[in-house]
Amino acid sequence: MNSCLELGSWYAQENFISDQICQNIYKEYSKREQAKMFNEAAIGRNSTKVRDWAIRKSNICWIEESDDFEGLKEFNLLLQQMMISLNQYFFLSLKHFESQVAYYTKNDFYKTHLDQFNNSSRRQVTCILYLNDCPVGGELIIYKKGTKDVVDKIVNPKRGTLVTFFSGHIYHEVRPVETPRFSLTTWFRDD
Repeated sequence: MNSCLELGSWYAQENFISDQICQNIYKEYSKREQAKMFNEAAIGRNSTKVRDWAIRKSNICWIEESDDFEGLKEFNLLLQQMMISLNQYFFLSLKHFESQVAYYTKNDFYKTHLDQFNNSSRRQVTCILYLNDCPVGGELIIYKKGTKDVVDKIVNPKRGTLVTFFSGHIYHEVRPVETPRFSLTTWFRDD
């Protein structure tokens, strides 16, 4: 993975985790979505945080440190190992990670963006894990490093696939979905 990230600043791997781990995470967050524990997604942060349905339409649920159930525990251990590997290979100083689950319903989307905020570069590496198959729509468009208009890869949401990229270098977007799409996004941070 690290050498692929070095070459193109992104990497995608199908079957990154076992189907059972993925199913456990999916079932838990499906229940939370049905219990109305997700909120409308926003863009920006702190005083610049706004909800703008022209740019982003989806719902999110932040993963808390107290969330400790089968599936998520195992995935978090993999993320810890990945963080160590990224630090060693790229001489980064990643200290922790934060994660959220995004839920997209019919016609939800997220226009082209970077995962770093304008006034903060603390998010260094992004990982997106697909929790379910989304057979029509919801593709992740990855643009060539540093560009907003040259498509490098189109990733179809498939359960267990992990996409990793440098948060401040790779513009990406989520095309409108036709069927429900759950994904778990993690940001490795250096603060």
